[in-house]
Amino acid sequence: MCNSKLCFVEFVILIFISSRMNGAIVYIQWHEVVGVVTEIGTKVEKFKIGDKVGVGGITINSPLKYFGLDKPGMHIGVVGLGGLGHMAVKFAKAFGTKVTVISISLSKKDEAIERLGADSFLVSRDPDQMQGAAGSLDGIIDTVSVIHPLLPLINLLKTPGKLAMLGEPENPLELPVFPLLLGRKLVAGSFIGGMKETQEMVDFAAKNSITPDVEVTNGLREYNIGTPFEIGHEVSFCA
Repeated sequence: MCNSKLCFVEFVILIFISSRMNGAIVYIQWHEVVGVVTEIGTKVEKFKIGDKVGVGGITINSPLKYFGLDKPGMHIGVVGLGGLGHMAVKFAKAFGTKVTVISISLSKKDEAIERLGADSFLVSRDPDQMQGAAGSLDGIIDTVSVIHPLLPLINLLKTPGKLAMLGEPENPLELPVFPLLLGRKLVAGSFIGGMKETQEMVDFAAKNSITPDVEVTNGLREYNIGTPFEIGHEVSFCA
């Protein structure tokens, strides 16, 4: 049994609240928590009472490994630099790949390159930049949860290349088929992973000192109930 101390507010949850609930806030326990073990069963061996239980990074690690995008020397693109995106950069770099962050504006460039260690940065709204990088990526991890065009991303892929979708847009995305046929390119999705690969991910993260960036807010008590969600829109990820 785990006593929850913190919970993660995901951007897709903010989208759901703002678009489907007309801004109405319903207090629920979010799907990822950080807590402390308070009770254990007789067959539990890996945990003891008092251990901290954290939020995993398997959402990122699993597609990188499953789609073979974890090979040293590969060139990987990361779309979006929020909660999933910043972890994608950290894991991809730890695997020994070259990483290009793709975002809609320059505002995240310093964070991507100077702080997280990405090798390059593309502004997706700049057609010259996107054209200049065409055919340069072995794979792309797309973490964006809003409607966005896929063709510019598909054009960044080598032949063959893989685009792994992790975001959850409210409405269907338009998928152009012809570029996939010409380049034998793959568009796929990934959600989470199993216990075995999660443990492997935790061991890898510990060995390579991979930790998430976390902003802790006590918003439900310190602010009016709507404020934390507005903060979430600003910072992209919070716990």
